Amino acid sequence: MISVVIPTKNSSPFLIECLKSIKKQSYKNIEVIIVAPKKTDLKILAEDFKAKIVTDEKFTIGNAYAAGAEKANGDIVVFIDDDAFAPQDWLSRISNEFKKEEVDVVGGDDILPEKSTEFQKAAYQVDLARQSTRSLYGEKAKNKLRATNIAFRKKTFSKLNFNKNLNGLQEPELLHRLLKSGHKIKYNPEIFVYHQRRSDLQSIFHQIYRNGLAKIELIKMHKKLLQHIDILPVLYFILAVFSAVNMFYGNLLYANVLFSSTVIYFIFKPLWILAKTGNYKYYPQLFTIILVRETAYGLGIIIGAMKNIFRR
Repeated sequence: MISVVIPTKNSSPFLIECLKSIKKQSYKNIEVIIVAPKKTDLKILAEDFKAKIVTDEKFTIGNAYAAGAEKANGDIVVFIDDDAFAPQDWLSRISNEFKKEEVDVVGGDDILPEKSTEFQKAAYQVDLARQSTRSLYGEKAKNKLRATNIAFRKKTFSKLNFNKNLNGLQEPELLHRLLKSGHKIKYNPEIFVYHQRRSDLQSIFHQIYRNGLAKIELIKMHKKLLQHIDILPVLYFILAVFSAVNMFYGNLLYANVLFSSTVIYFIFKPLWILAKTGNYKYYPQLFTIILVRETAYGLGIIIGAMKNIFRR
């Protein structure tokens, strides 16, 4: 049996579509688990789709995933986001992958649905650029896998589970520990789901800001998870602030040098992404999206670090 776990916080309007896609799976021996806060009333919806409701008592993303894993009865535990939906052979592909190889974790991509806005297509270029056309294992697989399309052998959770205190980036933290303990992780691009993208700059800002906060918690636990991509947004956020300060005090030379460095970074990063996808028509929108993403992430890292310092 496969247990499909769907964590949901505010009952996404796409949740019904997600549940419908699970109901239509060619693989039929399925247990559906919806993990939600206590205040969320999903009783009628759960009855319609024969789903089990599990309560997230801690109101953290990490706890929602951990609670779903603990209550799952299947030999395989699969996670999908409440704003994603799966092709009919999704679970069959996952089941076959576990039968074919002695792997502990398997996952793939979350691709953009066809009926998406031009803004969503532009935002998707960031994810599209990081996708691979071939199967990957170990560290390379870990860096590709997302919580919206990932499956575990149930026995994996007997010793290790999602960190219940995390409010984001719960899957890379668990995968890091699984790799350290010798578990086998695989990424297969043929295993995919369709996943909605944020539809405006404000929602992108909030999402990436939360990721910045969560990354500080990850680095506290595992210093090896600090990467250059975590440092660059912070560096350019600081450069932008210093540029504004120097401009205010009339130090135009310093202000221009700092501002120029920041502008060059934001001009070339979208080009670097689009060089991988080939969709250069999205450059104007992607420029703005990258500006918002990097600012939000850098701010999240800085605020998260400051909160950590003051806690001490």
